Amino acid sequence: MARRSKQRINLYRPVLGTGTIAAPKRSLVIGSMALLIVSIAVVAALDLKKRWELGRAIAAQQAERDQVKAQIATLSDRLTLLTSGMNAQVTTASAELLPLINQRTKWTELFQDMSLRVPEGVWLLKMDVETLNIPVGRGKTKLADKKSITLSGFARSFLGLGQLLMALEQSPKFTSVTLKSAKRKTDKLGEQVDFEIAGVLL
Repeated sequence: MARRSKQRINLYRPVLGTGTIAAPKRSLVIGSMALLIVSIAVVAALDLKKRWELGRAIAAQQAERDQVKAQIATLSDRLTLLTSGMNAQVTTASAELLPLINQRTKWTELFQDMSLRVPEGVWLLKMDVETLNIPVGRGKTKLADKKSITLSGFARSFLGLGQLLMALEQSPKFTSVTLKSAKRKTDKLGEQVDFEIAGVLL
């Protein structure tokens, strides 16, 4: 007679959160939450540190910018002072040089005019200049500086000397043209007239 063996299979599964089997999973969940909280705290701390460092960098840049602005303002003030001083010096130098420039222009114009008026056969050898203080005005209390000019030279004839005198009298650069002296002599080249002519420069 055959024997029958019976085997019992337990199909019951305990519910989570009950009994001894759910305890490890609960600890795992709590550990995961704790790890998540710690991670969030670390991230927040790192973010706070970055914000703090960024704030310090911005503050340092702002301070450096303010310092640069102050230096620029100081340099601008110095440049303004230097420019004002240079303008004053240029104005003073211009005022001092203007009479010299005008005087040089006056002499240049005089020489150009004389070169056109000296006739052929006449040579000018020397020119003496003297400053004259001439009283002017109603009460003759003011003095005007005038230049007295004496021209020395020689001509091959009295005709040439006369032409020179007439040309100087017609010049807008001269007034009061007079013949101071004229001496005739004869040399190897023939007749020669040494002369001195005076005039006042206008």
